[in-house]
Amino acid sequence: MNLTLTQFKPFIKITIGFIVILIVAFIGFVLFSNQEDNQTSKQNTAEKDVVQPTETKKLPQEVNFKDELSNIKEVLPYLGKDYSIEYIESINIINVKITASSAEEFKEIKKDAENFIKAQGVGDICALNIFWIPQVPQEVRKTINAKTLITTGCPP
Repeated sequence: MNLTLTQFKPFIKITIGFIVILIVAFIGFVLFSNQEDNQTSKQNTAEKDVVQPTETKKLPQEVNFKDELSNIKEVLPYLGKDYSIEYIESINIINVKITASSAEEFKEIKKDAENFIKAQGVGDICALNIFWIPQVPQEVRKTINAKTLITTGCPP
């Protein structure tokens, strides 16, 4: 069987098309393989960069922090009606967690917690550098003024 030029052209087109498809598939495979390798190496790098602290570091506090802490430490942790007070010795801080349904209620409960702390014999409540933690819905949190998160009468 002799192939004429008109019979040979479709064969060439089919062969060239098949070769082009193979080349595109090969390039796609190579690019996809490299992308997975890059993601894997990035994940491995990120995992290697994480350094876990070997020890906790206590936060520095005011000079009379220890004296004022000794007045209240015996009753901690304390659970009030809508608040809790805890001393976290490992990092040297006092947290007061307040559960409220409005910014106004948060202020009232905070005042109650401050009065409880003062009633334990704390003379300088500012020295305790208390962390006031609102445990409220996000929409209420947005309405709480940042100054409210500082102990009343204390500098920021």
